[in-house]
Amino acid sequence: MPPWRKVTCTPFASPCPTPLACRRNGDRFSCQFLAAGDVGGPGDACGVTDDAGCAPGLVCLPGALVPDCTNDNCCAPVCDTTDADPCIAPASCLPIIESPAPGFDTIGACFVPA
Repeated sequence: MPPWRKVTCTPFASPCPTPLACRRNGDRFSCQFLAAGDVGGPGDACGVTDDAGCAPGLVCLPGALVPDCTNDNCCAPVCDTTDADPCIAPASCLPIIESPAPGFDTIGACFVPA
């Protein structure tokens, strides 16, 4: 694994140096390079692998879970599951990592549960 992928971060207070951004990486978030097309906003189409197509602060989820998504997959904002829910109904701030590493268990995203 490249050394920069070992640097963990949170999407709320990213310590990643430019041109890296805090992105999902298995059971945690780590500093990763963005691709030229990683600029999508909430509800924009994306590719599930490594949250491709989403801007920093967003993750790619199945479209059926993202309100108003008309694609197979769409970007959704990340959120902290312990803070007041910032999501727009019918979405809620829900966990996105099934078995998170310690310290990453409160990172969620705005989506409608299946």
